[in-house]
Amino acid sequence: MKRVLLGLFVLVHGCAHAAIGVWALGEGSPWVVTPLWATAMLGYFATGLGILRVPLLRTWWKQLLLTATVASFILLLVFSHGLSLIGALVDVVIVVVALERQQRCIDSDVDVVNALGTDCFEHPALHRAMWAMSVLALVYAAAVLAIRPLYRVDHALTIHAPASTVWPSLVKFGEEGGWRVENAVPQRTLVLENSVSFVLEAIDSKTTRLVVHPRAPRTPSFAGLVLGAVNVFMVEPAQFLSQRGTLRVVRDRAEHGVATASF
Repeated sequence: MKRVLLGLFVLVHGCAHAAIGVWALGEGSPWVVTPLWATAMLGYFATGLGILRVPLLRTWWKQLLLTATVASFILLLVFSHGLSLIGALVDVVIVVVALERQQRCIDSDVDVVNALGTDCFEHPALHRAMWAMSVLALVYAAAVLAIRPLYRVDHALTIHAPASTVWPSLVKFGEEGGWRVENAVPQRTLVLENSVSFVLEAIDSKTTRLVVHPRAPRTPSFAGLVLGAVNVFMVEPAQFLSQRGTLRVVRDRAEHGVATASF
């Protein structure tokens, strides 16, 4: 039972690194923060699953734990905040408990599963299914972190219409979607409350570049710490798809308006 609780706690600790990584990106170079963030968070995920005896990971749980801890310590040095001290303390506690108090128990349980396979469980099919889903979840997390820089940077579309035509299409789409506008500069900028900003960049008299700037909050908080994993692995990818859809709709409407006006 203690092994299971420890494995779950390590998984939760890995989830907490989702928010830490987002905040650290606001203070450090992404070339430094991103590898540390991925190594720490995925390392803790893999460690937790290994302690829970997931195949492939259970044999390497100690190495994964040490790797994640080192990366986490360096990441927390980059992210200089009171929460980083708490995170570093949790790192130490996990290492002490896992390697000093529970190592023999974990290794013994792992040896049993390695020797007998799923036959040692009362419901082997259920365990196999849970292990498979765990590995898929880990792969998904790794994929999101790998492609995240591609959709967290500003993205845009080129629209073959002047800004004077694109702006009404953007505003109308916002009215239909119930957007809450924080600030607006006609034919130039539309800033949404606690969300994103749309910027119109005129390329020439007939072409406009519509750019979306993410405005994710970077203020550290316990609420952000708890919801960090949900934001990184669910909300952000969904927002990316939604924003790309918005850009395409505005483009199509503006270009349709130009085409109609030309007849």
